[in-house]
Amino acid sequence: MAYFFYTGDKKWEERTWVLNEFRTGSSPIMIATHVAARGLDIKDINFLVNLDFPNQIEDYIHRMGRTVRAGALGILLSFFTTEKDRLASDPIRVLKEAKQKVPLELFRFTSPNIRSGSGSGGFRRDNPNNLPLGGGNDRLLSNTQRQDGPKAGNIDMGELNRS
Repeated sequence: MAYFFYTGDKKWEERTWVLNEFRTGSSPIMIATHVAARGLDIKDINFLVNLDFPNQIEDYIHRMGRTVRAGALGILLSFFTTEKDRLASDPIRVLKEAKQKVPLELFRFTSPNIRSGSGSGGFRRDNPNNLPLGGGNDRLLSNTQRQDGPKAGNIDMGELNRS
């Protein structure tokens, strides 16, 4: 499946071309840095992944809104690691206010026992084996606006939502 990068180190002409490929469906996957966070109007985004949870809750809300424009349904997956544990209460509050399901794993980040501390590399202090959260991987948190959905490329949205 074709995909393109939309990053700040690309020339404006290249970014315009990548955006056009994405909008027309020639490339259903666009990998973008924060340069794509604002100012782009793209319709029908039904799947968005945050590889790095934003430091400001307003940015999270904005990204979530990209998948549900004009009453459309969408899925936002966010990687949330112990490096961001101090921010955990913000998405919990926002999801509750929006009457969305809050992943139970997110509440674990509010516990003082998993705070990363300096130099921990995102590992639990209360874990004698120093394993990352999730038994070897930081947790992938899923915040959804639908329970089942169509396929996007080779990704079964319903299956992702059930995991």
